[in-house]
Amino acid sequence: MSIRIILLVVIFAAFGSLPAHAHHAATATFDTSQTMEIEGYVKEFSFNNPHVTITLGIPDESGMQEEWVASAPAVAGFRRWGWTGDMIEEGQYVRLVGRTARHGGPMILIERGDIEGGKLLELNPDDGSLVRILEGPKPDQTPELGIPALWLENGKPNLTGTFLALDPAAGQNIRTRAEFTAAGQTLQDVWDPTKDPAYTECAPQGLIRVVTAIQSVRITQRDDYVIVAQEGNNSQRLIYLDGRGPATEEHSIQGHSTAHYEGDTLVVETSQLLGGPTGGGGNILSDQATLVERYSRSDDAEHASLAADITFTDPVNLATPWKAGWSKYMTTDYGFADTECHLPSLN
Repeated sequence: MSIRIILLVVIFAAFGSLPAHAHHAATATFDTSQTMEIEGYVKEFSFNNPHVTITLGIPDESGMQEEWVASAPAVAGFRRWGWTGDMIEEGQYVRLVGRTARHGGPMILIERGDIEGGKLLELNPDDGSLVRILEGPKPDQTPELGIPALWLENGKPNLTGTFLALDPAAGQNIRTRAEFTAAGQTLQDVWDPTKDPAYTECAPQGLIRVVTAIQSVRITQRDDYVIVAQEGNNSQRLIYLDGRGPATEEHSIQGHSTAHYEGDTLVVETSQLLGGPTGGGGNILSDQATLVERYSRSDDAEHASLAADITFTDPVNLATPWKAGWSKYMTTDYGFADTECHLPSLN
């Protein structure tokens, strides 16, 4: 069977339901008014953050094999939609659907509607018959867990555990619009998501990008320190509770954090952050930005959960403090996805 590349022109409104948190640089790098199908043999399936990628080998008209890359959302989303790291294996013949690249390169963007819509298929390469739809049973995102005590034996709030990122449709993720100073607005006006270093160079994604992300978080509490681990970049912050200062004056992608308790809340204050965009949409902060995270329990009748109230302050680029937040359910037996960025095909 010959391998097909089919261009399908669709109405943009058909994608009006795509989530606002779509893959960074999506609308700038991909033409969301056109979708295409690609068929070929799987060369690599990378089930890693910051985004899942599927690489196919597709013979061209001369019989030479051309490599195509399908870029997709982060692992947390795929897990919500029933995928696992062994959903696809090397050598399988699949058909994928996604948005076309504006630069004409051999890559497509897969979005949530493609994954949940039954459009991604494994086929028999001999006759094109369906082997299976690439989808799995959706995991229970709200496990029936016993709700742990609100307080530890040392009198501190009990925030220890792994907290699972929820479907954005659940409405438990908050990200307000930033209000910029003149300097910040100038940077925002010229921001080009197609040149986002996190996308074009696989530049490490620091705290200012992952702290608001729809990814899972793990908190470990000890008498003299806490550890806050983020799935978004597989980072672990060791944060002391004694107010000690930084070991160096250098700024970094994680910054320098201190923590203390205020009643039932863990307050984490971070400075010495490197400036840069907080996501694919820009919202660029300067190296004078500071961050305050406030973590507290937000249980409902059946589940333990963690709420985060997040505030960015930046005297250079923000006219007012910028607020964000989320609430995530506690879970068990959950392993963070690895982080292994793959450069896009920009040829």
